[in-house]
Amino acid sequence: MKAGIIRLNDEPTFIIVDENTYHLPGLRRFNLPINHLNEAPELQEVIDAASWFDDIRGCYRLDDRSRLIVGRKFDGQTPLYFIDHDFALYRIYPVGEHEFLAETGDVLLIDGDRITLGQHKGIREDFYQMEHIIIDTGDYQLAGSLLVLDAVKKPFPVIIIVHGSDTHDRDFYEWRAQPYLEAGCAAFVYDKRGWFESTGDALTSQILELTGDVVKAYEYLQGRDDVGAVGLYGFSNGGWTAPLAATRVENPAFLVVMSGAGYSAARQEQIRRTNVVKELGANEAGAAFVSKFWEMAYQFGADGQWTPELESMIIEMNAHEYLQSLPKSDHAPTLQPVPPVMPLEDWRTLGGTLADMGIDPVPLVQQLDCPVLFVWGERDMLQNVAESYERIQNAVAGRDNVRLEVIPDVSHQFFEPVPPPEGIRYAKAEWLLHHMTASRAAHNLQKVWIESIIQRSKS
Repeated sequence: MKAGIIRLNDEPTFIIVDENTYHLPGLRRFNLPINHLNEAPELQEVIDAASWFDDIRGCYRLDDRSRLIVGRKFDGQTPLYFIDHDFALYRIYPVGEHEFLAETGDVLLIDGDRITLGQHKGIREDFYQMEHIIIDTGDYQLAGSLLVLDAVKKPFPVIIIVHGSDTHDRDFYEWRAQPYLEAGCAAFVYDKRGWFESTGDALTSQILELTGDVVKAYEYLQGRDDVGAVGLYGFSNGGWTAPLAATRVENPAFLVVMSGAGYSAARQEQIRRTNVVKELGANEAGAAFVSKFWEMAYQFGADGQWTPELESMIIEMNAHEYLQSLPKSDHAPTLQPVPPVMPLEDWRTLGGTLADMGIDPVPLVQQLDCPVLFVWGERDMLQNVAESYERIQNAVAGRDNVRLEVIPDVSHQFFEPVPPPEGIRYAKAEWLLHHMTASRAAHNLQKVWIESIIQRSKS
């Protein structure tokens, strides 16, 4: 992989070149053939930073008073940084030891505790204390960091930041903890089981197993003398994990769910796959068939009850020339909206193996007495926000300690709008974290809400 700056339409433009295609992280275009460029660009080789990146990870303050968090993205190769004065998140590409090229076109240099970003200088400055923690569960270890502002008095409240499905390391969640840290609440961020410093079998979206890890973290924190109230935060997939964990620890101090679906994971996948197949060009009848197919397939995965109707739909899906001829999405084979042709015997083996897909957050939230905050982005392309909102609203009717909010014009990740990308889905574009800006409205909402919860607990 190579990275550099070219002139495109007379504008300096950052590009990444990988084999015979190039990518423009500004979301104007993706995956264009390299021969579209008028001249061969002089680009820098992106190198492996694994051997020294841990030395420079951390927090820095620049001379314009902006704060910089240098961390890694879940792939462990391409770092990211977060500038909190304008809530911008960028990828940075290592091109030399302690030297990066940023998507902004700026060169980022880190020399010991000193940093240069473009025209700005800065120094390393810990915005909070960071205690590295290993939680030994017996069968595996969870590795994480407890983030605490210096001014916070003991015993301090802590929020456990619970993962979504596609990001497995603690660094990516450090910026999500910012509103809580600013409000005087400590935050625990950790590497998902089996990733980076956490051991055990690698997990991605397994709700039941991930819930067990959250409970272990909760029990550990509750056992510390310097920790007071402990609450939970779940993002996306964590919108099932955190509420389920909340019921298993009886009642946490509070629960925050960001971009969590108001229905089961099976229903969520049904909606997502239907939306994707529409983006791939399916007609109305084809999309309706895909939707019904996954509704029945996930029901079978959850309860193991094989039906003649499901068998008929599988046979029809396998033989459906129109749907099978649609382009494949950029997902893994098991996440495709139109499944690969599979014999009935293979489908039968899935019966009852997807119990966690049937977990519904509604009865879980109804069991809780603690304050709860649910927040969605209006432009969330991965779920039906109106359906989620309505189901949760009906479930908590009459309760004054539950708040539901939809932030206008922001995405599933709570990023501000970006230009519509060409050649890539919007959801994929924001997942790649190319030149995104986090929502200040979402940040402020969380900060004000947790401040009120902390203040109420003191009175």
